[in-house]
Amino acid sequence: SQCLIAVSSVMLFCGDINWHAPCQEVLLGKSFAGLRWSSSLDTCACRYPGRSLREDRQTYFSTSSIVRKTCTELSQTISVAVPISLTGLLLMILPTIDVPSLPTKRLPEAERQDVLFLSRKFNDMVKYTKNFYADVGLFEECLFAARKATRENRDLLSRYPFVAARDGAMTIYHFAKALDNANGAAFRVPTIARLVDKNLLKDARKLLEDTFPLHVALRHAVAHAAELASNPEKEKDRALSGPYEGLGIKIEHEQATATIEEGLSNRTFFTTHQGQILSYDITKSSADALVEATRTFMSAFSRVSAHLRE
Repeated sequence: SQCLIAVSSVMLFCGDINWHAPCQEVLLGKSFAGLRWSSSLDTCACRYPGRSLREDRQTYFSTSSIVRKTCTELSQTISVAVPISLTGLLLMILPTIDVPSLPTKRLPEAERQDVLFLSRKFNDMVKYTKNFYADVGLFEECLFAARKATRENRDLLSRYPFVAARDGAMTIYHFAKALDNANGAAFRVPTIARLVDKNLLKDARKLLEDTFPLHVALRHAVAHAAELASNPEKEKDRALSGPYEGLGIKIEHEQATATIEEGLSNRTFFTTHQGQILSYDITKSSADALVEATRTFMSAFSRVSAHLRE
């Protein structure tokens, strides 16, 4: 069975790190991340292995209707070692995205291959959306591990978040390509082009561009990092010139330049390319925006799906 857990305000203390989360709701199974969930008929009490939380620090929630029943605010610090960060825990639940069903029986033979291709691009969009969710979750766990690094493993662990951030930049680009391919296929099929909601298609693309406005150039910079620094002239073209201040970088003089292959400022990944800073936020908010763009795009085909199923 599954439980809807309502977290009002939890502060987890792990070593020398404090994690704080605002009110969130997540769907978890009975056991997760070293935590055990004991359930009765209609309520659950959250307890950590090997210790019991006092009555006033328990969180109750409904299991029968999957609707929050009550939630006692956890305002006190719970001192317990957990294997993953709280943000990472929240990201471990992949979003649900409904993919339109496009039966081809009622379509002319000439349109069927494009419709099958469109259905595959729907699945690609969902795949890349979930992959980006995984990138953000991996980034959080890598960041969590890096912050707890020792002198012996700091050099290695500090590189982990960049692995997730680089893959995230590639995933966003691949998602955009899948969206464009799906859009193109839709308008190659007269039956679909007539019924699809064009405004929703535009809304989905706008949400993608608003959230990741530099995704094409960023992917190029990440994918071809060594090529873009293969000689002094290319390195010079890549450099950011002053004056500039932001993302922890300060260049005061016009003659000064900085070439940054990759950097992180909090949860913003950035690089320099063609004299400018390219960046994106590798955050749950970014992942949620990609989910919303996917759902908006899919909803544009509701009339198409209904027509083909009649």
